[in-house]
Amino acid sequence: MQHRIFLAPAKPAVSWAEAQAHWRTHHARVMIELPGLLGYVQNCPAEEWWTQLPYLACAETWFGSRESEAEGYASSWYREQIAVDEERMFGRDDAWSSPVIDVQTVREGDTGRYRTLAFGAAPERLDGVIFDGRAEALRLLRHPPVFGERTVVSVWTEHAPLARRLAVLLGGLAFVSEPAAPLPPDEPPWRP
Repeated sequence: MQHRIFLAPAKPAVSWAEAQAHWRTHHARVMIELPGLLGYVQNCPAEEWWTQLPYLACAETWFGSRESEAEGYASSWYREQIAVDEERMFGRDDAWSSPVIDVQTVREGDTGRYRTLAFGAAPERLDGVIFDGRAEALRLLRHPPVFGERTVVSVWTEHAPLARRLAVLLGGLAFVSEPAAPLPPDEPPWRP
């Protein structure tokens, strides 16, 4: 399985509200038609983070293999539909992505409405912290666009104040998202 995570900033001329609305609706519908795509998740930053976060979008994709991913991104659908749509709202030259080479469960638990993501954070920062959901460490092939570990710490909760506290505690490039899975991948925690 080829799992990848992306960060993309908004274009300077596009408002965050407009870009978020477009990304969550139109772009999601276009993206799930990408040939070979087995899973697509949008980690939509909560509105309070829009002014603090240099990235509009945080998405994850899953393909059966690296070859299948390459074929999807070489397809005419990608070039003519997805790339054109992304050009409307994303600063594509300043986007970042990395394959996720391993997902380690730090703590079993349920998913919730909120997912705190901390790029560059060490999973050990969760030691002794009380929280109510699932926690994972996504190990990355490439360093995130921030100092720290080659990791994204992911923690789920039903509680917005706890999610905010975890973002501050974990540090790195951290924010609270409200995930949407237009095409849920067949792996935890997305599997129904």
